[in-house]
Amino acid sequence: MEVEFVLGANVRDLREARGLTQAQLGERAGVSDQLIGRLERADNQTTLKSIKKVAEALGVDPLDLFSRTPLVAPEGDRARLLQKIKSRVERLDAAELVKVDVAIRVALE
Repeated sequence: MEVEFVLGANVRDLREARGLTQAQLGERAGVSDQLIGRLERADNQTTLKSIKKVAEALGVDPLDLFSRTPLVAPEGDRARLLQKIKSRVERLDAAELVKVDVAIRVALE
């Protein structure tokens, strides 16, 4: 799969998972909704600066947008994902649990 298509699919999946329209994401990122559309359709060679803005607006690292691993878990994977998180958290000591609690609150704000 071409890197442009991976990038476009990841932007679209993340945008939809966050319940954003192309216009809303464009506003958050400080770019046009037309650029978001072109990015999602992989028909534009956009600048790295624009990609960085879009990644920041989606709350991910710019490199994540190029990942071939799905960034948004399909709904069917929810139970498996919860179990994976639970098994990781159960191994933490009290101080680490406090850090995880803070990180979760910050991530969900």
